Amino acid sequence: MAPVKVKLVILLLTAVSSDALSPLAPVRAAKRVFLRRGGASPTLPINSQDVTDAQKAWGDGIVEIGRIYTAKGDYKAEAVKVLGDLYGWDSKMDVLFKPTKAANPAIRLDYDEALSYFVGAASADKPVAEDKGFAIAPWTAVRFDNKKTLFLSDSATAMGEYYFTGTDGSETKVEYTFQYRRASDGSLKIVVHHSSVPFAA
Repeated sequence: MAPVKVKLVILLLTAVSSDALSPLAPVRAAKRVFLRRGGASPTLPINSQDVTDAQKAWGDGIVEIGRIYTAKGDYKAEAVKVLGDLYGWDSKMDVLFKPTKAANPAIRLDYDEALSYFVGAASADKPVAEDKGFAIAPWTAVRFDNKKTLFLSDSATAMGEYYFTGTDGSETKVEYTFQYRRASDGSLKIVVHHSSVPFAA
């Protein structure tokens, strides 16, 4: 074997051996499997500005659905866009959705049940009878007040209170927990959404 080829083989074997012996080898292997399965990239940590931007996008989306509804436009199409852009269903992620004004079922694990909640049973493809359409109230503003956000390797979980402004200017306070993960395109997706009204003693 020519000297150049021998050196090349030695270098390749050394690189493979050093990678296999590295304490990061299991992490790198897990990352490769994770990415092959279409998961969010763990190389893009989520930061506080990402969460702020995602929450603003959610609030703006809710307001826009209501605005289009009031203008007698295609508010359902806007709701489909908002859910597709902001929640994990279209990115093949499991989503845990427990909205504020839901009882039967209270927990919505299905995209169609979530859409029904936002646009109302009358406009849904697979309606949930109790749904009046949370996003078509309508609301004129949504304000988030994060109390704490936990940042993990591939997710961020925010808990706090948000305030929905009605057409009469009054505010409705709701408590929330949102968890976000990155999709393969780098965008943030909601994978947990839990909302509830404050306890009244």
